[in-house]
Amino acid sequence: MITTFSTRCPNLQRITLHCLPRSSVIIVAISEMLLTCNRITLQNFDIDSSLTEPAHKVIFRLPNLCMLRLALEGRTLLPPVVLPDFIRVYILYPNGHKWLRSFYRVTLDKLMFVSFHATSTYVGDFLEAFEGVVLSTSISATLSTFKFYSLHPWTPTYSSLLAFKQLTTLTIVNPCQVHCSSTVDDDILVNLV
Repeated sequence: MITTFSTRCPNLQRITLHCLPRSSVIIVAISEMLLTCNRITLQNFDIDSSLTEPAHKVIFRLPNLCMLRLALEGRTLLPPVVLPDFIRVYILYPNGHKWLRSFYRVTLDKLMFVSFHATSTYVGDFLEAFEGVVLSTSISATLSTFKFYSLHPWTPTYSSLLAFKQLTTLTIVNPCQVHCSSTVDDDILVNLV
């Protein structure tokens, strides 16, 4: 049924599919739908699933894509990114953040909202890596919302957030178990404000 959406509705602008079973059959079906849809009209692609390699090559080059939600299951690198109208992105990723390299020096003049969800036990220096992307693009002039969720405790380097000059909403969810404390102190909060 999923693969027929784009042929039955040839001018889809928004696609939202959530809570689908995690299976290779679903990944292939969603990918086939994307590959056969009208790439000019598609503006929102809101899927909590991964895609096949050919579909990944397409999704990051859609000329009018404004909003993307996607899971990067097992991916370390992305195909070249060309998203001139990109405004919102939600990415669920399981391990590492090498895929961020695909966004270096990409024109993202309209990007206002990013939300990342890390499922790996190792988050590492994600904020520093994202800061590198910000400094290589124009994101610091447009990004107003930054959200980061981790399923596992980690120690972020908050000073990396200072590169985001237009932030109005900052959310960092870091689960804390027994006997852990926040690394946020008054100096960090004053600097961020």
